[in-house]
Amino acid sequence: LLANACSMELSPDSVTEPFKPFADSRAGGGGCSSTLDSFSEGDLTFFGLIIEEAEDPWLKARLTDILWLTHQPRDVNFALVAIDAYRSIPLDEKIWAHGASDCWKRAIGLARMLKGGAGERLKEMEDAIMGSFHAATRDTSILALDLANFLKDTKLGGSHAADLARGLKSIVPAVDGDWQPCDVRELLQAALDWSEAAGIDSESTPIKVQIAKNLENEAAIRTASGKHIVAARLREEAIKRYRSIQSGSTMRWMGNLSRCRDLSANPGRSRCIV
Repeated sequence: LLANACSMELSPDSVTEPFKPFADSRAGGGGCSSTLDSFSEGDLTFFGLIIEEAEDPWLKARLTDILWLTHQPRDVNFALVAIDAYRSIPLDEKIWAHGASDCWKRAIGLARMLKGGAGERLKEMEDAIMGSFHAATRDTSILALDLANFLKDTKLGGSHAADLARGLKSIVPAVDGDWQPCDVRELLQAALDWSEAAGIDSESTPIKVQIAKNLENEAAIRTASGKHIVAARLREEAIKRYRSIQSGSTMRWMGNLSRCRDLSANPGRSRCIV
């Protein structure tokens, strides 16, 4: 019974219908997991009896969320317990992309649905994510990027925009030689997005230049490996980036116009495009 409860796929983008049947596509599988309608009144009563004893946060969150969605009339206490269970799942790099991010997103969605009924939970979750972001090291830089993107996706972190931008930008020198150019570019783009959200034009323009140079450098790498079509696309994007800087910035960046012309005239000099 518990396995059936845990077999449904969590889709946190749907606040009212977060659980979808998980199709078994393996050879000979030929079926789907349970749905909310699969559970009898006796099953739901059993879930209610054991949730206080459930120590695993994944299981506790799942059972209380099912009870929140199925109990009539709605019992807000089930939603609150579900939120607390979801947000007790560690912000850990090893599990973030394997379900933890969806759990935290579900918790945020529930807190927003309850509004004032959720107390300070939404702010506490934002603060917890920011704490993990600031605690990230060179070895967990990917988690820092994921958390920054998560805050943007969930429309949180606005009051921390400047800290997020500067924190992301500070990671670049540490990973530039280890990460693929496209991954570094994603990091720079995230830093740019938060910098623009914070309205820090003086920091946004240098990041735009870094992105353009990153594209240019990757184009050179692709050219050297014989991938000329990919290189041409990267150079074209680099030129667009340089031109956007030229059109919207001060005389300090006037040199980018000549750089665009140089890239256009000498194309051979200059998670990835393949």
